[in-house]
Amino acid sequence: MEGKSNITSATIFKKPLVIYKINTDKALIYAIKIIKYLLINSNVDEIYVENRDIIVENLVKFKESKDLDTNITEDSREGLDSTTHKIKNFDLGMTIPDICICLGGDGTTLWCNGLFKGYERPPFLTFNLGTLGYTAIYPYTIYKEVLDELYQSNKAISLENRSMLDCKLNNLKVDTGLKRRKSDCCIVGDFEFLKQEIESQQEMTALNDIIIEKSKDSNLISLKIFVNNEPLTIVKCDGLILSTSTGSTAYSLSAGGSIMHHDVNAMILSAICPHSLSFRPIIFPANFNIQIKPCPNSYDKVEVVHDGRRLEKPITNNEFITISLSNKFIEFIVLQNLVPDKDSLWKMKIIDQLGWNNAFQNYA
Repeated sequence: MEGKSNITSATIFKKPLVIYKINTDKALIYAIKIIKYLLINSNVDEIYVENRDIIVENLVKFKESKDLDTNITEDSREGLDSTTHKIKNFDLGMTIPDICICLGGDGTTLWCNGLFKGYERPPFLTFNLGTLGYTAIYPYTIYKEVLDELYQSNKAISLENRSMLDCKLNNLKVDTGLKRRKSDCCIVGDFEFLKQEIESQQEMTALNDIIIEKSKDSNLISLKIFVNNEPLTIVKCDGLILSTSTGSTAYSLSAGGSIMHHDVNAMILSAICPHSLSFRPIIFPANFNIQIKPCPNSYDKVEVVHDGRRLEKPITNNEFITISLSNKFIEFIVLQNLVPDKDSLWKMKIIDQLGWNNAFQNYA
C-alpha cells in the first residue's frame, strides 16, 4: 500500500498528542515520563493530552520521584517548571497534533484513532503496555531511545500503512411499497430497497472491525448480505464481522477468520456462530462494497459496533449498513535503526505473541 505522507527524515514533530491507557498507574507514570522528556529534551511547541490537570498535577507531584527519573540537572528541573504551560487539552477541530504517541495496548490505539472522527489522522508512534499489543511497535521501556531517534534531524524513518473501514448506516425514506410479513426473508426483492433515496447517513470509521450483532437479550438474528448491490446470501447467526487486515488478528480471528498481513488492503467477512456448518469467512478486495440489512424478524434486535464503540440504538426497519475499505490509511512510524526488519517484527507478533502453530503440550 502506498502512503501519501509528507513525513521525511528531517521532519520535526512540534505538536505531539500523548494518549495513554486510562486507569492504569504504570501507563500514567510512563505518559508523564514521556511528556517530561519531550519538554526537556525536544523543541516542542505544544503537547496535547486528554486531561491537562492530571498530567500537570502529577508532573509537580512526582518530579522528584524515582519513578520519574531524578538524574536530571537542576537547570533541567527549572526548565521543566517553566515549560508546563506547553501542555494543552486536546480539542478536536481546535488543536491539530502532528503525531500521536500511544502508550498502552491495542485498545489504546483504537481509542486514539476514534478521537479523529471526520478529521485527518496524524501518524502514530505506538508503545506496548498491554498484554498483546499487536499494533504497538516499541516496548515502553525504551521510550528514551525511541524519542531520541525520532527527534534527530536526520533520522531513518518509514511508515507502516494500515487499512481502515468506512461504515455508513443508511436511513431511507419511509418504505411504502416493500412491506412484508415478518416471516418473509426474501433477499432478491430487497435489491430495490437498497436503491431507494437515502434520507440520512451516520458515518463511522474503524481500524479493526465493524461488527453487526444481536442485542443482549435477543436470540439468533437473520441478516441479508449484498455485495456491490447484488444479493449474496442470508445468514442466521449471532452477528457478522467485517475486518481489516489489522483487525484480522482480533475478533475476526476468534470467529475463525484468516490472519492477513497488514500490507494487504482487503477486508474479511466472518460470521459469529452461524447456524450453518458451511458458512466460511470470505476475503474481499479493496473496491468492493458490502451491504447488510436485517430480515424483518430481526428488526430492533441488531446493533452496530465499530472498534468497540456501540451505536446507541438498534437498526430499524428502514435502515441498512454499507461497509467498504477506506481510501485513507493510518500511518505507524517505524524508526529503522530500532526496527531494522519489519517482516521479522510481524512474524514475531503472530508466532511468539499469538502462538500461531504452537505444538500441543505433552502432558505424559
